[in-house]
Amino acid sequence: MGIWIGVAVVLFMLGCMMALKPNVQEMRVDQMRMAARRLNLHPKLIACPSWVRGRNDEFGKGMIAQYSLNVKDQQFSEICYQVEYGKLVISGALKDDNEQRAMVKKSLEGMSLELPEGMASLIKAVYLKDNAVVVFWHDESYMQSLSTANYATQKSGATQKSGAIQQVEQDLEILKTQMQLWSQRASDKR
Repeated sequence: MGIWIGVAVVLFMLGCMMALKPNVQEMRVDQMRMAARRLNLHPKLIACPSWVRGRNDEFGKGMIAQYSLNVKDQQFSEICYQVEYGKLVISGALKDDNEQRAMVKKSLEGMSLELPEGMASLIKAVYLKDNAVVVFWHDESYMQSLSTANYATQKSGATQKSGAIQQVEQDLEILKTQMQLWSQRASDKR
């Protein structure tokens, strides 16, 4: 009887340890978000805002990643853009709808997303406020779309950067450059 109790305790402990093991996909998304932080992008996973199309193209449903870039010495009027067919279209989800709509110039209206194809199709909205440019997108789907075969290789006990993580860092650098371009364009048109 004591042996069976010991086996049950060991199996219970083993089950608890297996439940704590992180998912490989979640670890990759975490690595991507850490790379974004190194580039001074500020990623957050938030509840989808009511004016953004969520996971199943329903407004305000599910969770979505928010990457923001703080821009020094610039102020933006609060304005929301939806991404439709690869172009920014003004959303109309403003706080004081009538007053701000008259003040806001359509500075980014009609601009195309000049981002890598795998990333551009997952960006749902762009939001300008105060001194920040915010992008709402499905970063988890982006990571799932990358090849998992050569994500990380083990050499002499140290993890080497593979083609997939280098691709992620390059794409995030392109995203940051595009966000800086949007901020410059928005500040020029004020």
